[in-house]
Amino acid sequence: FNNDGFTLHLENTGDHDYVFISFDLYVHGTWDGNFNGFPENDKPDKWIMELDPEMDLIKDTSSDRFVTTFSNSPCFSNYCLRQSYPEMYPFENNPKTGNSKVDLPKICKDSYFGGNSTLYKIEKGFRHSGNAVVIRFYDELYQPNAIDKDGIVQSKCDESWSMDNLKVRIISYK
Repeated sequence: FNNDGFTLHLENTGDHDYVFISFDLYVHGTWDGNFNGFPENDKPDKWIMELDPEMDLIKDTSSDRFVTTFSNSPCFSNYCLRQSYPEMYPFENNPKTGNSKVDLPKICKDSYFGGNSTLYKIEKGFRHSGNAVVIRFYDELYQPNAIDKDGIVQSKCDESWSMDNLKVRIISYK
């Protein structure tokens, strides 16, 4: 995915108190974390997971939303594009903090930047009730260097992500 994502709808889950979500997140290419280093319009590369996204009117303060950033950048004393993960954005950690495996093979074979992939094994729990669960996974990436003069995206592979081993556990304490 690149400036995209997907929504998972689970119906007839029965009454419950918590939802636990675990998955392997692969971050591909040149994610820039909290800051991309561009002199103008410096924006983060965000990754977001939301429960019941259409039900919550105040997104920024919701406890049903996990917003973070990732950075596949090197980190030197004079140059370091920090990320938020494993914390929420705008917290700052060094690139690749909390990873399970780094320098995985490139998934992109195009000539545009690229970069290796990093694996994060993520598990998050949320208080939740009802008989259905809707989970949205998506990103908000800033890639002015991946767009040509006509506004056409040149590489959807760089700064992309994929997911594997998604598991959703519904917990009831009644």
